[in-house]
Amino acid sequence: MNILSAQGLEKSFGERALLAGASLGVEERDRIAIIGLNGSGKTTLLRILAGLEPADAGLLARRQDLRVAMLAQEPAFAPEATVLAHVFAGEGEAVAAVREHEALTRRTASDPANPELARALEEAARRVEAAHAWDYEARARAILGKLGIEQLERPMAELSAGQRRRVDLARVLLEESELLILDEPTNHLDADTIDWLEGTLARFPGALLLVTHDRYFLDRVARVVCEIDRGELRRFEGNFSYYLEKKASIEVELAAHERRRVALLRRELEWLKRGPKARTTKQKARVNRANELREANYDRTRQQLRFEGQTARIGRKIVELHGVSLARGGRPLVEGFTHLFTPGERIGVIGPNGAGKTSLAELIMGRLAPDAGTIEVGPTVGFSYFQQTSAEIDLTQRVIEFARGEGADIMRAADASTAAAAQALERFFFTPAMQWAPIGKLSGGERRRLMLVRALLREHNFLILDEPTNDLDVETLEALEEYLEGFDGCLLVISHDRWFLDRTVDRVLALEGAGRTRLYPGNYSYYREARAAEEEAERARAAAKAPPAPAERPRREDRPQRLGFNEQRELARLEEEIPRMERELAQLNDAMATAATDFARLRELTTQQGELATRLEAAVERWAELAERA
Repeated sequence: MNILSAQGLEKSFGERALLAGASLGVEERDRIAIIGLNGSGKTTLLRILAGLEPADAGLLARRQDLRVAMLAQEPAFAPEATVLAHVFAGEGEAVAAVREHEALTRRTASDPANPELARALEEAARRVEAAHAWDYEARARAILGKLGIEQLERPMAELSAGQRRRVDLARVLLEESELLILDEPTNHLDADTIDWLEGTLARFPGALLLVTHDRYFLDRVARVVCEIDRGELRRFEGNFSYYLEKKASIEVELAAHERRRVALLRRELEWLKRGPKARTTKQKARVNRANELREANYDRTRQQLRFEGQTARIGRKIVELHGVSLARGGRPLVEGFTHLFTPGERIGVIGPNGAGKTSLAELIMGRLAPDAGTIEVGPTVGFSYFQQTSAEIDLTQRVIEFARGEGADIMRAADASTAAAAQALERFFFTPAMQWAPIGKLSGGERRRLMLVRALLREHNFLILDEPTNDLDVETLEALEEYLEGFDGCLLVISHDRWFLDRTVDRVLALEGAGRTRLYPGNYSYYREARAAEEEAERARAAAKAPPAPAERPRREDRPQRLGFNEQRELARLEEEIPRMERELAQLNDAMATAATDFARLRELTTQQGELATRLEAAVERWAELAERA
């Protein structure tokens, strides 16, 4: 049954039409991904469907009382609000009950003798109980912990943009929504957290509507792919792999139709050229047919982005790092790191947020000085840096002026020909009108694409890409991957995008925290296989070296006999039960983390965990008493 239906949506900004008759139906358990070029209207469509922005025309119908939660690319927040307060700012009965109870608890603490406050607090507690919301804060802390947010009383204004996004993601995951709308949910998440998010969304009981560039995430989460193409919305009933196969077959079919149309048109035009005798009144149908063929066009394939370039010559000495160390705030990011780059080397840098990946790139380029060690850069090395943020962009500057930045006005093609910056921009879907517009009129994804054009316009032989997949559409990423396949300079990619890393790198440098670094051969998939094998071997070694369990301690008969018969039996039983209860408690903790958004299951697990922890504590105390006497 449809919970949301949109028919003939239209939306324009000035002369630019984003949506032209787009239609979409969403059912209760749908998993729908929206894809399309940057600036094609994906975010605008999400905002319209969420009720945050009106359409110029069309119909939008939602089921009455439909609960919708949306993760925006730039979340709104109260600057003075803490992390926990922002999470509690969501919608839903449980959230409202907890928020009210928290507020009354603070007021009662400052005025404990007020009987009205006491009664209100008691009533709020009953509402929390009725909503089964006592474990809400525990769920909030579990999800925030998974997202790498630990300081829950820190003001939102003090967080980085990535941290604010992760807090807002926790808020929407905790809301009791029936339709979850996510705009680029994987931005600012590391690979392990993206894996966790995939599992969390798989257990989400409502409908899901998302925009994402992460193609592995698309493939595993989405069951329907809707493509925005020139204002229209086309639906493909399958995941991203199905979409790619279907799209390829459609384009082949359309190309065949276009070839047949051109052939027919050529024959009709030749007939028309034979002279007026052939064009009698009774042949007007053929004239009309020729006109229809001339106007028809089956070529629905979009012009493909093409990144072409010629790598500047690079010498034998490129970049050499010898014993490099760097710390920030007393926390080591890189410690004793040594690496000599070789021509054509392609390294992907991975690690959790805050591990120092961007700092390593800035060390290599000389933007940061190491605390220890040396960095030597060869005389022929020319860096080009595609950075993670666009904060430095002057939004009043014209697109063409930014692309030409630092005198870069020429793109050198592989055949040694050149193209002016204006021509290069046209290849990347920046029309002449867009080129002379201020950057502030571009969408976030279009600004990222503009930064990419500028990076590639520079003459370079060492390319550094810091989170290049954030906010870029799938087609731009595919074109960039094709460009990198032919790039014969050195490449350093900082990314959490598993698909992109698999396509572009042949070595993986993992920043593991506390300054530790590991270099793995192969792409990201090989790295994951190697890590899984290492973890399995480590578990086997730990099991072999583990101290004997309490059950293996010397039995009662090997000790001085100070216990009665029943006490001896009790001690032996406890020595067997305590390790078993400890294992069960660990399993329950893991299950609670996995079920962080499954409210009913989490309540059940929380109860079990509390009961088991109480029994375990009592058993350990009794065992200690008996063991001491024995």
